[in-house]
Amino acid sequence: PVDPLSETMLMDSDLSRYKVIYTSGPNLRRDVAAKLVKWVEAGGVLFTSGGGLAKNEFNEPVPELQAVLGLAARKPMEEWRKMPRYGAAGLGVLGIPSKDKNSIPSISVQANSSALPSLEPLQLGREVLEPVGQTHVLAKYSDGSPAVTRNTYGKGQAFVVGFFAGGEYGAGVFQRTYDTAV
Repeated sequence: PVDPLSETMLMDSDLSRYKVIYTSGPNLRRDVAAKLVKWVEAGGVLFTSGGGLAKNEFNEPVPELQAVLGLAARKPMEEWRKMPRYGAAGLGVLGIPSKDKNSIPSISVQANSSALPSLEPLQLGREVLEPVGQTHVLAKYSDGSPAVTRNTYGKGQAFVVGFFAGGEYGAGVFQRTYDTAV
């Protein structure tokens, strides 16, 4: 079973019943971030992607979450195409590339094991991750920089995917002729 959780629900709920929490939004309130830190420390598994959990409600870095994620200061996403955000009636189509098509870097993701798929090439953008301490790099971009990391924090773990995982998976579908509202 899957439960969609808002920030209010994360704050007001007993998180101990959850094994994994996935969040993709770039901003998270400081009080909710502090609760997630304690949940991971107690054994929870946190997963984020595409610039997720990078800032608080004031658009400032959240050092406590950076420690959980095992990352140094977060860099902004390199967006090569405008990624549609979810709305009440559906998901929009991909925007026109923000760069000349020939100037978009040919970046792929190469996994360190067969447990993760490789992606070639990325179409939407990426965040170059800066792991610290004992953070494990599970996959790298074709230029050698970290793309997917796993960090152990207390009894729990945090995974960071430095690209829009779901968006990359669906990029071939979300074109001008596709209508998600139908």
